[in-house]
Amino acid sequence: MPKETSSPAPTTASDSSPAESESGSPKKKLRFAAVGLGHITQVAALPGFKQAANVELRSLVSGDRKKLATLKKRYGVAATYTYDQFDACLADPELDAVYIGLPNDQHLDCVLRAAAAGKHVLCEKPLALTAEDCRLMRDAAEKSGS
Repeated sequence: MPKETSSPAPTTASDSSPAESESGSPKKKLRFAAVGLGHITQVAALPGFKQAANVELRSLVSGDRKKLATLKKRYGVAATYTYDQFDACLADPELDAVYIGLPNDQHLDCVLRAAAAGKHVLCEKPLALTAEDCRLMRDAAEKSGS
């Protein structure tokens, strides 16, 4: 039986207090925006990002300015955006990836826009409402290299 090996965590921007990688160089953090600040995002995703050594929660996107202010303070997030400002969020060169915690019928638009901006995407399930929408998302990610 072959010996199991684990892959190193994804790397991106440097951390202010970096852990050491196997090579002795600092590990870099994957910088996320959380889009949609509903229940699942608040009880699962945001606490998970906070605990992950290789993740930085960089931005929050919501239509609720009160949630944005509260969660920005709680998690020490650099930037907040409304849904109308999502493209500005995606234009941030310091952003690597987008977590999508929106209602299912809003996943397709958000994923396509994030992929077109070259961002990695972590999307809540179900990915899409139809198999065709899933294929569109996959194709957009493959085309952008994200």
